[in-house]
Amino acid sequence: MNLEFDDDATHVIDEAARLFASASTTPGDGLEGKPLSTHELLAGAGWAELGAALAAGQLEFAVAVGVFREAGRYLLGEQLVTSFLLSTLGSHADAPGRHELSSRLARIPGLILGDGRRPTFDVAAATEGFCFGSVAGRVDTYRLNKAGEGVLALEVLENGHIDVEPLAGLALHAAVVTTTGGSWRPFLLDLDGEGVRQIAARAELLHSATLLGCAERLLHDARDFTLGRTQFGVPIGSFQAVKHGLADVHTANTVAWNAILCAAADGAHDHGRAAIARLLVIDAALAAARAAAQFHGGIAFTWEFPVHYHLKAVLDGTQRFGSADEVGVRIAKAFMAAAC
Repeated sequence: MNLEFDDDATHVIDEAARLFASASTTPGDGLEGKPLSTHELLAGAGWAELGAALAAGQLEFAVAVGVFREAGRYLLGEQLVTSFLLSTLGSHADAPGRHELSSRLARIPGLILGDGRRPTFDVAAATEGFCFGSVAGRVDTYRLNKAGEGVLALEVLENGHIDVEPLAGLALHAAVVTTTGGSWRPFLLDLDGEGVRQIAARAELLHSATLLGCAERLLHDARDFTLGRTQFGVPIGSFQAVKHGLADVHTANTVAWNAILCAAADGAHDHGRAAIARLLVIDAALAAARAAAQFHGGIAFTWEFPVHYHLKAVLDGTQRFGSADEVGVRIAKAFMAAAC
């Protein structure tokens, strides 16, 4: 199995990283998310159509994983995961539906209702739940619903209202969203339950890549800080305990990244392999968050310091698609079923 990107893939990932760096805004935007101009910038570069491009075979899934890793460094992962979900689901609508959904996603950010802390999406006509994506200003609200026996629809709220209850003091984008009034306009999909589960599995692995990117940004910032902060006349990065701590985080990140690439090699069809990658990423990201907070501790703790925005993103992100314990149970079931 080749875990290296070729030159073309590397070029795509590098160009995406440059775009994300220019699109990234002040982390203090918090739950209000990124401004509409950021969405327009990402959509203009084609990232709002990522799911459709993957469904059409225009982009390799492993390359998309590399792109999402870069997005995580700039706290743009939740937006891209949302775009992936909506554009992938929309690619399964009929031709007029695909065109309209594509046009909507290019103009307006979207969020999809559902329990964002579970590995699958409930299709029971949810009117509230943890959402993926920004919830600021003008935003479309979607849900999955059963439109008949064996028929699924992606529905968009029209002329309705959403109430947003942030997760207190923690998440940049996670909130409980409740809809009231309006009507739900359906777009019928040629998807069954297994198709939705596969899309959710891909979204989970892409989200794992964003978490890893966030962890790597934390490691990078912690390393830079320890090289610039001095105690007893020398950088604290020269202390053995600090060096070992940073090295442990780097090792955990490397192992987790290789696990992601292994799971991405078959497009995340092996759910057991993807779950193993998820568990390794959760461990690596939490270790990076703890180390970065500890090694920045000499400046005193403040939620306004940049490292804490990534720390909060990790604390929220590691709960997406289920907790570490729940992921462990999924891995055990996969082993028992000889699926990994």
